[in-house]
Amino acid sequence: MLYPLAQQALKFALAAGTVPFLKGEPGIGKTDMVNQAAEELGRPVVEETLATMEAIDLRGLPNTDHATRTVWWAKPDFIEKLERASAHGTKRPVLFIDEANAVGQALQVPMMQLTLRGVVGPHKLPDGTSIVLAGNRIKDRAAAQRSPTALNNRVLHLPVEVCLKTWLKWAAGAQLHPALVAFQMLRGEGQVGKPGLLHQFDPTKPDQEAFCSPRSWANTHPWIDAPDEIRVGGIEGLVGNNGATELEGFLRVYRSLEPLPRIIANPDTAKVPKDSSTQFAVCLALSRAANGANLQNIMKYIARIGKEFEVMTLTDTVRRHPDLANTTAYIHWQAANADIMI
Repeated sequence: MLYPLAQQALKFALAAGTVPFLKGEPGIGKTDMVNQAAEELGRPVVEETLATMEAIDLRGLPNTDHATRTVWWAKPDFIEKLERASAHGTKRPVLFIDEANAVGQALQVPMMQLTLRGVVGPHKLPDGTSIVLAGNRIKDRAAAQRSPTALNNRVLHLPVEVCLKTWLKWAAGAQLHPALVAFQMLRGEGQVGKPGLLHQFDPTKPDQEAFCSPRSWANTHPWIDAPDEIRVGGIEGLVGNNGATELEGFLRVYRSLEPLPRIIANPDTAKVPKDSSTQFAVCLALSRAANGANLQNIMKYIARIGKEFEVMTLTDTVRRHPDLANTTAYIHWQAANADIMI
């Protein structure tokens, strides 16, 4: 299920009281999906990785009440966090259990108890708490194990796949480097016989360390402007050799662009690049530089590049700067192009 549909299903599951189990390749943004869905629903998230815990951590350390000669169990800290998040009953928290299918045998029964009944040992989750599970697929060879059949039969299995459009929208909102966004727009999704570079993961290569993923590409953001002597090696250590080599070639083109202030000041005469790589780069750089004072000139320039790039640039511009959607120039352009807006 592509990311947007999976996210829609996740939000529906949270409202319906169903326990969703997100499964997908490493680094595709499952954690971000849960946090974004909860934020849109106005619900706080408490994240826990049970695979790093012992069974005693879930039940709580034993304590003795000498007066009554009984034993009581200290409450796990994640339940304390959930109770604070739902203080006064005004909020329904979400307990996000990451790497849920990487837990050891000793934790599988407590996790099922927690997931299916909202209790663990003597402790109960706050009323209204929703639970979301996430993990990698077994075939990804990323420490995932087979889930117990009792758990499999009672959760909503949501396979999650990478979506370039969703990543680009997130990247624009996160203000990632425009050269990185432009590069992914050009090479991210790929074509038949020519795979893209947003996500390249091969579980059959256990020696592979760095590989391309939405997460690793986001981590390259601060390295784009790193000194030349360490930039390529640093990016290669994040996304692997192929991704780093192609990005470096693109950056050379990007840095050869005519200065943006000159383009904006002279939209009718500034040089228009001929190749698509440079066109992508200049359009994304302009979308990031746009403001109320220069939008008119930017629109003049990108109209000279072509309609596809014009639509792409202005769509990205209003994602980055929503206030520009209310400008006269943009409203007139939107009305004239309503049939092709993306």
